[in-house]
Amino acid sequence: VQIDKLTLLAQARHQTINYVHPDEPFDVWVDVRKLNSILQNLLSNAIKYTQPGGRVSVELRGEESPQPGCIRLTYVVADTGIGMSKEYLPRLFDAFTQEDSSRNNKYGSTGLGMAITKSIVDMMGGTIEVMTAPGSGTEIVIRLKFQLAQEDEVPDSEKLRDGSAPVEEAPEPEVDFSTKRLLLVEDNQINMEIANMILTQAGFAVETAENGKVAVEKVEASEPGY
Repeated sequence: VQIDKLTLLAQARHQTINYVHPDEPFDVWVDVRKLNSILQNLLSNAIKYTQPGGRVSVELRGEESPQPGCIRLTYVVADTGIGMSKEYLPRLFDAFTQEDSSRNNKYGSTGLGMAITKSIVDMMGGTIEVMTAPGSGTEIVIRLKFQLAQEDEVPDSEKLRDGSAPVEEAPEPEVDFSTKRLLLVEDNQINMEIANMILTQAGFAVETAENGKVAVEKVEASEPGY
């Protein structure tokens, strides 16, 4: 997860953000992109819907699994934000739903993040549980099972399994996109939301147009170089 960027976002909103994880590290087989998407969505929402001065926390818990060679991991993302009503919870994972339509403009969300998160959790064979109340914050618990990596499956930091020295790869240069602005043109709203989320998380300032006509109008109405 892009922890550094999210931590900076929380700090910019004068929020306290805490990360809690087990003292003993362990290695598991996991689709990193899917897991990152889950945590990115949950943590971004927690920060987005928590007022300045509030608190956000992310906790990882590990416990033995009845299945040999596996481990159960529990991720808990909690905040002191605006919360949700129990009446809204059955629709929380429906695409494009908002408990209050005014949130769409105030918080810049169309309500697709939780639908994506639930879909990924289901694909990974996990569960998701939500505890919340209006004005009392939200706690979301994700439970997943992973296969533990064997010692000989984890690359050694000093040498590879065949005894040879690892080839040092040149680090990819970090690019700062925070000063870059994009006009995203897409007539499919789901594709629009996903692309917008990815680009925004990468640091871009994104404006959108739902078709080519609107895009041309926006370009014509903008100053040269905008």
